Amino acid sequence: MSDCIDSKFVPKDGGEFHDSPPESDRARGPARTLRRAWMEKDPETYARMLRELAPATSYSSRALARMLGITPRHLQRIFAATLRRAPQAWLNEQRLIAAKQMLRTAGTVKEVAYSLGFHSASQLSRDFKGYFGIAPSSLIEPQARGALLKDTSSASSSVEVARPVGESS
Repeated sequence: MSDCIDSKFVPKDGGEFHDSPPESDRARGPARTLRRAWMEKDPETYARMLRELAPATSYSSRALARMLGITPRHLQRIFAATLRRAPQAWLNEQRLIAAKQMLRTAGTVKEVAYSLGFHSASQLSRDFKGYFGIAPSSLIEPQARGALLKDTSSASSSVEVARPVGESS
């Protein structure tokens, strides 16, 4: 269905074409900047602004629509016309791209998964492998993994082990 939608929206009642999303009274800040990019037909700025808003909305299409002061359905129409995708599919992709960047400096996949709002590390692993074709753990730098192991081993080595009376070390 999204490939049938042109860059103009046509109401079902046969009304006028709309070249831009309607302005909302609640639209301020990011919404106005997005509207300006839409009006100027500047897809790079439009996509950049959406990428910046994605983490602020926890990669949720409903939260993004709320932030922009439009309905989730209208957000779907805008995404179909501009990015040729569903908003949540695009946001999921942005979250995986953010995960890929974070994995290069993270200690564990679990750390990245929870910081980006995945329900579990296994969900991140499945989605990541499906999208990029590799396991997310393969991107964790050996130095970061080694530093994490060193921190946990030094914490355990500082704990004194109780020995039975009469034994010497």
